[in-house]
Amino acid sequence: MRKFLAVIAMVLLLTAPSYAAAKFVTFPGLGTCTGTYVRYRAEADTNAEILGRLNTPEQVIILSQTSIDGDIWYEIEDPHGEDVAWIFGKYIVPVFSEKNQRTKTYSLMVDILQNYGITRDKGKFYDGPKAKVRYSDGGYLKYLEISRKGSAFGEIQIGDGREKIAEVLGEDSANDDEFLVEYRLDEDTCIRFILEDDVIQRMVFER
Repeated sequence: MRKFLAVIAMVLLLTAPSYAAAKFVTFPGLGTCTGTYVRYRAEADTNAEILGRLNTPEQVIILSQTSIDGDIWYEIEDPHGEDVAWIFGKYIVPVFSEKNQRTKTYSLMVDILQNYGITRDKGKFYDGPKAKVRYSDGGYLKYLEISRKGSAFGEIQIGDGREKIAEVLGEDSANDDEFLVEYRLDEDTCIRFILEDDVIQRMVFER
């Protein structure tokens, strides 16, 4: 009987969804809440002040992690305010696989979400050149387009040449298109650079 149970446990482990075993391998990172009415607090302590609550599948920017008495806590940006907060790690999983988290495209995506605001509420704190934005029904950034001088995605600015994109992100996935350079994290998430005479005219982030 014990041998049978051990086999069942091994099968369940091997067939479990990949996200269950995923970890944050770089910070800042993007995480999804997997619980209901999950509190985030001023400190990594269950007795600390409650700053807000999250529900599945709300997302947050993860800044760092710490372990307290064997439990993981994640430091996060408050998705609806300016505070930095802490949330119990049990209820947060990475949005992307460990492999994707190691890519330069992922790092730039997180940088974009931080600078322009992961939510409509966070977007109110953005004070740069005008950007075209669309949000999901849940209020999360879904589409961002910039075209004004001074606008940037991380190190890459409007007016930079094609070579700057390759320097920061490496080879693109749009092949030899004369007017488009594109990088994808999955089927829905991508960063696009629209060029004219090999100079960036517009930049788009979509997910």
